[in-house]
Amino acid sequence: MAKLYVGDLHADVTNLDLFNAFIECEGLEAVLVCRDSSTGRSLCYGYVKFYHHDYAERAIEVKNHSTLKGKAIRVSWPRRDSDVRRSKPAYVFIKNLNDTIDSAKLEEIFQKFGNILSCKVAVSEDGRSKGCGFVQFETEDSASAAIEELNESEVGGKQIYVGKPSPDEIYTNLFIKNLDLDISEEHLREKCSEFGKIISLGIPKDKNGGSKGSGYVNFENPDDARRAVEAMNESKLGCKILHVARAQQKTERKGVTRGQASSITA
Repeated sequence: MAKLYVGDLHADVTNLDLFNAFIECEGLEAVLVCRDSSTGRSLCYGYVKFYHHDYAERAIEVKNHSTLKGKAIRVSWPRRDSDVRRSKPAYVFIKNLNDTIDSAKLEEIFQKFGNILSCKVAVSEDGRSKGCGFVQFETEDSASAAIEELNESEVGGKQIYVGKPSPDEIYTNLFIKNLDLDISEEHLREKCSEFGKIISLGIPKDKNGGSKGSGYVNFENPDDARRAVEAMNESKLGCKILHVARAQQKTERKGVTRGQASSITA
């Protein structure tokens, strides 16, 4: 394997920009910024290909978390969509981070526990750290080891919290309600692709083949999913105002329903 995935690209990044960003890396063969087939808009991720695995491995070390057009990019080995769907997320959530710790530093702190698939410090629109972040490991054992050793330890002069995230902190699946019936899956994909790579997307149909007015989107990266919620919830798409939220498991929905019923009875 000598191809790398490059995520979190600025929407204005072109193939030439991506090529110039990696030209310093030995063995560069080709680059590609992925775009929507109908609109030509960037999907904010792409791929970089090298002539040899060793060149690609070195490029990850050099370019991961580097800045391109003002945004820190993620550079990693690509994962097949089927692998993402089958894998059990091994996430670790971190709170109370020092403002000086960025995504690169966070990955440096956690990399000794195992292979990291993604790592991100949450930042505000002006680029300042929100004091929290997440790390996704390849295995649950790595995540557990990181929690055991680093929870309540001091990093950068502050005691950090490291633990398993709640569903409200780390999620990739979104549920969208109140979709205009004229909105197609292609239109919805175009809109959601602005926030990151999409693993799957769909709009349920009625028996006549028409939209039921709702949909779902599964992002590869939880930070992208969270940004999509923040930007799209209560926004207008077509003629209607959307409701966009984390998709709940059936057991969670039942729990909410039972709680509401109990309140009404009381």
